[in-house]
Amino acid sequence: MSDNINIEELRERLDYDEKTGKFTWRYCHSMPQAWIGRWAGKPAFTYVDKSGYVLATFNHVNLRAHRVAFAMVHGYWPEIVDHINGNRADNRIVNLRAITGSQNQINKTLPANHPTGVAGVTKLKSGKWKAEIKYKNRRHYLGTYSSFDEAVNARKKAEEKHGFNNFTRT
Repeated sequence: MSDNINIEELRERLDYDEKTGKFTWRYCHSMPQAWIGRWAGKPAFTYVDKSGYVLATFNHVNLRAHRVAFAMVHGYWPEIVDHINGNRADNRIVNLRAITGSQNQINKTLPANHPTGVAGVTKLKSGKWKAEIKYKNRRHYLGTYSSFDEAVNARKKAEEKHGFNNFTRT
């Protein structure tokens, strides 16, 4: 787990460019000469996993670049580091923010095969539209509507009321 990694040790062994989001291995006198010759000055965090996160191994622990970038800049490991623009490979510091688990749930993207394209809006067998919202781990019924647009408007009002717009993708 990244929380067990010493942030000062990361700063000693890695350079992070806040503008590009890229890492390089630093020359570190505490490392063996063979390591220095092979890695110093070379790119770090070059592996991209199947989910699109950029990774590297540090002290035998797999770390995600966005968490390391945030920790190196801000000096602590937050619960969750979110990519504001939704691009998991964009690790520029301006694209990273600390959020809670519930804020991260608000921020989730819909699956490509979502039937209506709007979270919390579903079509009922009767032909009417149901709107609901999940907030603080509870599902709240917002009503049944004659039209899709009415259901979407009810959902949007509930999102505004509960501050969802503060955490959605820009």
